[in-house]
Amino acid sequence: MLANDEAEASEILDEELSTRERAAVFDEILAPTLIRAGRDHVRGNISAEEEDFIVRTIRDTVSNNLEALDRLERPADTPPQRRVLGVPARNNSDEVGLIMLSQLVGSNWTMERLTTATLASELLDAIVRIEPDVLCISSFPPAGLTQARYLCKRVHTQFPLLPIWILRPDVGVSADTIAEQFAVDGAQQVATSFTVAATQLSRFVCKSVALDTSLRPSGTGPA
Repeated sequence: MLANDEAEASEILDEELSTRERAAVFDEILAPTLIRAGRDHVRGNISAEEEDFIVRTIRDTVSNNLEALDRLERPADTPPQRRVLGVPARNNSDEVGLIMLSQLVGSNWTMERLTTATLASELLDAIVRIEPDVLCISSFPPAGLTQARYLCKRVHTQFPLLPIWILRPDVGVSADTIAEQFAVDGAQQVATSFTVAATQLSRFVCKSVALDTSLRPSGTGPA
């Protein structure tokens, strides 16, 4: 990728995704690449253009792979039963993380993804509109921790019954430390790897409740 050879990079990623467990490829190749690119840019080792190229190449590859996966594994006559609403905490790597995660949630779930342009107030509106069973906030190091915690607190205050799931891959930080930080902010689960994320979603106890008892902003009366 740093050699600007998008064709070869995509070919390698396609081969890995077609022959290995998806979560393992994400954990061992793609997530470390996104994190390394972000850190190298902060340190001045690569330019913004080089970082953007890496993120875009990974995004295009996993997006194309997701389209193929949908055609093969998600029959049109089997509607998903539960909904995940995904929001990136800050940057394009966070958005790519949601695309990757959407390939692991299973056929019983569907994920709707917001973009980095989404304001906190727009996220709250989207929760009311979509009525998700789980909200996932994606945050890739080295940036985004403060924004992810802010969004978590904001959503938990307004929708205390909505389960909040944090995706924060970071091999350099204790999973317990990150989980403790976000638990204070109202998160129920924190995934520090895609392998962990693939098993966590089933742990949520998502009861089907009416909008006016769970997803109405806290402190409001009947419509």
